[in-house]
Amino acid sequence: MNPLKHLRRAHRSLFAAKADSEFSLGLRGKLTAAGAGTLELEVEQVRNYPGGRWLEIEPRILELTVPPGATVASSLSQVTSPALRVFRRPVQVATYTTRAKTTADAIVGSAGTLRISRITPLP
Repeated sequence: MNPLKHLRRAHRSLFAAKADSEFSLGLRGKLTAAGAGTLELEVEQVRNYPGGRWLEIEPRILELTVPPGATVASSLSQVTSPALRVFRRPVQVATYTTRAKTTADAIVGSAGTLRISRITPLP
């Protein structure tokens, strides 16, 4: 039996950390949709704080929560709109998450488990 089909369905970790330790992430990628308190990001690079470095990952779509106090660049005002909007041309951005305790859902980037503290466009 070829295990490859099962491995492709497995959850891939976004970052490594000890359970219940504090973390925050830097995520670089393409903003594909935003609004209604969430954003969809096709992540291409991740950095785990404290002490991590930027790592290339296989691109994947993450659904991130945008709380009311998040810092959003003025050129990305659509992120705070009341309705979800899909972008025809994705925007290259860097996002940074709030500090949180490590959980299994956070490690794989499950929908809604990562909260944005700041988002800025990349050149």
